[in-house]
Amino acid sequence: MHERRDHVGDGLALAGARRAIHDERPPVERRRDALARILDWARAFTGPGLLDLASWRDTPLPLDVTAIAEMIGAYIAAGGPESAAAERGGLPAEVWAGGWHRVWICEWYLRQRVHWMPDPEADEAIQRVVRRHLTEAEQCLT
Repeated sequence: MHERRDHVGDGLALAGARRAIHDERPPVERRRDALARILDWARAFTGPGLLDLASWRDTPLPLDVTAIAEMIGAYIAAGGPESAAAERGGLPAEVWAGGWHRVWICEWYLRQRVHWMPDPEADEAIQRVVRRHLTEAEQCLT
């Protein structure tokens, strides 16, 4: 990943990659256009964005970048910007989104474990899930 680290975030400014507020709270952007937006109360972002499209399939299933590519295609066909399918960080949009979704979900699992569900008995299961998702992220982003 060291060779790609300087470029793997490229493309965040392209339409189809949403702006995540998460823990930072910059001023809210308000836009009026014909495209529907999704509000994620857990993460405080609007979408749909590529990570939303990547997460549409069940997260417990193995990563399927072909399914993500199909979702991006359906999003564009429904009126989403063509740039949603643009390369990001030198990677096809579906591979970039699949990798970053897996990083994002690992952070979510770890946050759940530490802050909301501190159960030492679940540690082994959480470690197994996080390890699998990080392996998938590495396969996509390297």
